[in-house]
Amino acid sequence: MIISMAISGLNHSISFKKSFDPVIGETFQATIQSETKDHSCHVYVEQTSHHPPINHFLIEDDDHKYKVYGYYEHKGDFKMKANEVIYWFEGPTTVEFADGHKITFEWPHFRCKQMKQLYCEGQMVFKDETNNN
Repeated sequence: MIISMAISGLNHSISFKKSFDPVIGETFQATIQSETKDHSCHVYVEQTSHHPPINHFLIEDDDHKYKVYGYYEHKGDFKMKANEVIYWFEGPTTVEFADGHKITFEWPHFRCKQMKQLYCEGQMVFKDETNNN
């Protein structure tokens, strides 16, 4: 279930909705409702460092069955000759369930070639913190 959530979220993890140069302490909050409107989760994000840019985040559901939290340090590289941008987040994402079970993973790198094609590179490694797997 966690692997499916992470892979399906790859296309959302590379889009920007906020400014590229936020100030320390800038926050974002949202509530996301299910299609049937019988369930929702709350999203909290805060810019906790300017150089290097780091965001901490927390997502919790209304029923307190799970929470997703962690931080991302935004990193990137530009290759002029190849006309490509490489972008990645460093930092863990932890999914914690109400029974205390935790699974942690990190995102792969994204490569944009000639500002037209987007590739996902590298590995997403998932670690079951509760069972040491």
